[in-house]
Amino acid sequence: MRGPVLRSSQIQVFAKTREEECARKIRLDLEANHASKIAGIPDERLDRMIRNGIGRARSHKLTKQYTVAMFVELMFIVAPDFDEYPPVATIFRRRDLDPDDKIDIIIESTSEEQWEDAKLRGNPAAWQE
Repeated sequence: MRGPVLRSSQIQVFAKTREEECARKIRLDLEANHASKIAGIPDERLDRMIRNGIGRARSHKLTKQYTVAMFVELMFIVAPDFDEYPPVATIFRRRDLDPDDKIDIIIESTSEEQWEDAKLRGNPAAWQE
């Protein structure tokens, strides 16, 4: 006996619900732990920024909620295009690593000086892409 068959529309609803839940959790974490980074950003704009960040994380094949959240938080803490900073981009391009392992590797291997350099090089317009 076969199990229930999910239609494409049902899968899309599940995926959208999962993305909305992820965005909600990221927002709560930003409010609790990085309030100064989001102070003054109107709610609708903040939600768009978070969704943009989730999309950017997904473009790196990140799938776990934890790694997507870490990616988006780094966008707020460091720069919205931190993933283009050469030492970070090198890790994201590696094909020998599981995509969801890359965030931990980046956090562990990037020095304070490199994070500061990434901040200085960051392009605030990257939120709009």
